[in-house]
Amino acid sequence: MMGDAQSRLVGLDALRGIAALAVLLVHIDQSLLPRGILAVDLFFMLSGFVMARTYESRLQSGMGPLAFLRKRYRRLLPAYALGCALGLVWLLTNDFPPLLVVALFVPALLFLPTPINGYLYPYNGPGWSLTWELLANILHALIFARLSTRALVRVIAVLAVALAWIGFAQGIIYAGAYWNGMAQTFARALVCYGIGIVLFRKQEMAPAVPPVVAVIAFPLILIAIGALAQIPAMLVFDLLVCPLLVWSAASGNLPLPRLWLFLGAMSYPLYALHVPVLQWIGTMGVASWWGALLALMLAACAAIWPRLRGWGTLALRRNEPEVR
Repeated sequence: MMGDAQSRLVGLDALRGIAALAVLLVHIDQSLLPRGILAVDLFFMLSGFVMARTYESRLQSGMGPLAFLRKRYRRLLPAYALGCALGLVWLLTNDFPPLLVVALFVPALLFLPTPINGYLYPYNGPGWSLTWELLANILHALIFARLSTRALVRVIAVLAVALAWIGFAQGIIYAGAYWNGMAQTFARALVCYGIGIVLFRKQEMAPAVPPVVAVIAFPLILIAIGALAQIPAMLVFDLLVCPLLVWSAASGNLPLPRLWLFLGAMSYPLYALHVPVLQWIGTMGVASWWGALLALMLAACAAIWPRLRGWGTLALRRNEPEVR
């Protein structure tokens, strides 16, 4: 249903699914998982790893940046567009300027910031991370794929220093949904994505840790790291914890592979749909948990669609690597 488990890194599907659930919890009530936003950094790192695994040899042998970006756009758009459509109707029925809301809808579908009433991604909040992921994909095609691993590590080191400097200057972890979070988010996305590329290239150096350890440790670490101040937590997670989790999860198989493949298949539609769904549920005065349940049901439908129809889904496309 979710692809051949033998040809996939099931541990990465498991991490991706857990990360999507963590982001859902944050948007229900951030106090449930104070550092849950760092799960997005794991998405960036998984993207770098999987894009390197799937496309880097093709990028090095002549695949053009536009062809690569087109594949990524086709992969990310369907679920995101559905979420944006829900957001469009929500904005039109609330206190937002209707002409501006309609005019900026198409740019929103291009994953561009669309500032309305102070929000850069009013149609679908998680869009900020997809913008940065696509930017990282472009830089991968244009630059990173052509850099030696040593040179790429130097670039990552410079970006990591910039991330630490910006982070401590601002004092909090910003989402990229606001202008004042742009610089920090840019550095976070490229540091994590670049590390993902290096992890793939240097898999032989990975510690011999079973993937099940990463799957168990990830949610526990997200809970425990809440005891740290925001910027130290971000740096520890991005530069130490997250690379070890990805390396470990990519190193072997997991029991119950179909379960983890299903969770991985749910992860992107859940990520792309849950905020508009929660907004609608909140408008109706219904508890957020019902919105979470509805978002999970929609994501599950997207995950099983290939089995029902035999082709594409909001979550998957044939012959496309699943990253988000």
